[in-house]
Amino acid sequence: MSRRMGCTAAVIVSLAALVAAERRTDRWRRAQRRAAALPTPNAFDHYLRAASLVQMPSVYTPDPYPACRAEGRRSFLDDNADALRVLRSGFGHAYAEPPEHAAAWDYEYYNRCRRLARVLTWEADEHAARGDAAAALASQLDALRLGVDLERGAQIMELTTCLGIQAHARQDDVIGGRIHHLDAQDATAAARRLSDILDTEILPVEILRTQRDLMPYIWRLHRRRRKAKECPKALLRWRLFGGLMFRIYLHYLDDMEAWADTGERGAMPGARGPIWWLFHRVAGPGGDALDDLDEWWLNRAENERLVCALALQAWFAAHGAYPDTLDALVPEILDELPRNPFADVGTDRRGKRFDRSGRGVFAI
Repeated sequence: MSRRMGCTAAVIVSLAALVAAERRTDRWRRAQRRAAALPTPNAFDHYLRAASLVQMPSVYTPDPYPACRAEGRRSFLDDNADALRVLRSGFGHAYAEPPEHAAAWDYEYYNRCRRLARVLTWEADEHAARGDAAAALASQLDALRLGVDLERGAQIMELTTCLGIQAHARQDDVIGGRIHHLDAQDATAAARRLSDILDTEILPVEILRTQRDLMPYIWRLHRRRRKAKECPKALLRWRLFGGLMFRIYLHYLDDMEAWADTGERGAMPGARGPIWWLFHRVAGPGGDALDDLDEWWLNRAENERLVCALALQAWFAAHGAYPDTLDALVPEILDELPRNPFADVGTDRRGKRFDRSGRGVFAI
């Protein structure tokens, strides 16, 4: 009797092990197929080449070029003309970062992309100095487009870098000060272009889902690199503790994805309880992801507000006065009104939109 029970238990354990192994294999195969499904041509190849061509010191240097506001700025733009040309040649393609590159944690690539964004803002300054407000705004929107594209390849912990590029591209003293110099045609074109850029922006739930799908592939690449470089004892420690952290991290991403998916059309999801927040802050492998996601929604709200400001300038340039409500902007200037991503839990998010007061645009 006991022998029969022992055999039954052994069979059950073996079947459970086989099911677990098959699940791991399926997860790996899905991640491998996702990794191979990269667009061709890929904008990443253009951005990577442009990042290697940019000629600037580190972005952390406080004021690398004191003369960049005058004649020195033109020489810097001439030095980086090839980098900007290659960068803009990638704007017409989809962006997807290869998992091998993501697994390498190439921080220098993102730092160089931030330098490219700075070159674009200096190009905007140069256009503004020549009195070409439309070209200046186009350069700023190029920098914003760069930040939006990089979100598709960034790990969730590196999302702040991409958002920093966008924030630098639309700062009030750069874009806000040039909006009122645009005519109706240029303002309308800028509003529609910015709206199109935001339509292609990847949502937080998609960022989390992509990272969740590719994580087994990236994790295996990490393990292969460590196996080739480290001693057997260090590799054993990494396998013992790394596997546990990997499972915790997958659970963490699953929970974050389910939370982010509650926001309608990318709206800010409802706040979680303090216990959930404390667990992810203390035990989560990347507690800063909460701050990064909050920053994403704040950044998105500012970009949507900028669409309103550009559309209002187009209306003012065409009619000589501002409209009474933003509804008048559709469909003459915009296909649909920008949406405020912030909303309270249990309310109708469709009622949360932007409104104007005087010459400002506020959320209601």
